[in-house]
Amino acid sequence: MIHECLFKKRYCFFAGILRMGQSLRLDCRVSAEDRISISWTLDGETVLNTSRRYQDPLTGDLIIRRADRRLDSGSFSCSATNISSGFSIVSQPAIVTVLCKSLLHNSALHYQTERAISAAGTA
Repeated sequence: MIHECLFKKRYCFFAGILRMGQSLRLDCRVSAEDRISISWTLDGETVLNTSRRYQDPLTGDLIIRRADRRLDSGSFSCSATNISSGFSIVSQPAIVTVLCKSLLHNSALHYQTERAISAAGTA
């Protein structure tokens, strides 16, 4: 399953939680696609293409395969630059949190347990 986030008109208020190993696609859409260069940052550092995390050459979307807690958690931003004028705009951040599978499972179990206790207390 690929989770998606679309930067609509440069704004995205995405806060996502993934399990390690899942995939994620962050979209960066701009109104004028001609002569536009798109780049990505993670916590202010330029995201470089690797076999696991790369920018789609046709759309500029950032694709993350096999999410890793240490490498992919943080604040992603998309930057669109008009090549002719040099004008650049940066999106709001997309906050991504990658959890270990066991942590995500335990969080869900904790939530279900809390709901059961609350329901029992009101019955």
